[in-house]
Amino acid sequence: MQNRDLKFSRLSTQLTSHTQFDLLHKLLAKFTGIGADFERYVEQLAGMHEYTATGVDRKLVPLAVELEQMESLAAMYSEAYFTSKADWLTIHGDISEFFVPPMVLVSLFENILKHSDFTKADSISIKIRAFENTLLISSENYIGKTVSSHSMGIGNNNLKARLELIFEENVIYTTCVREGRYVTSITIHYS
Repeated sequence: MQNRDLKFSRLSTQLTSHTQFDLLHKLLAKFTGIGADFERYVEQLAGMHEYTATGVDRKLVPLAVELEQMESLAAMYSEAYFTSKADWLTIHGDISEFFVPPMVLVSLFENILKHSDFTKADSISIKIRAFENTLLISSENYIGKTVSSHSMGIGNNNLKARLELIFEENVIYTTCVREGRYVTSITIHYS
């Protein structure tokens, strides 16, 4: 049990640094347009930092809280894109009773953002289905040019390891490439 807690803590620390590194690079790119958008971005970045700093040590957080963080991240990356694409995120079922490790959806979404081809109308699709004691999270995104040359798989490996440490045999995490799209599926069975 202690070994599992140490592994989870190490993975959480790695995840926090990974997310902050990417967000700070996005901040630097926005630095040229100081104004209301910049202030809103900095506020969202501060909120994300607070969430990662205070949340990664907790084993589980409400799924609704993770969704808020993911939607905040969407606004930080491209508010115009995600507000114009209302169907990029669909939720089916009552999610109020479901909990996930902190940064699960944020990590999944961050990988999608880094490796997507946003030139297509339906570049990103995330579906969350809650029923009985099961939570299904699936995502599909068109693969952009950065995947083969810049990806080391850290995000996916960290996400899978954290889920398996918490849920053990009650989680199934799969990824594949299908027709130019990267597909991720997470199934969590709660007892």
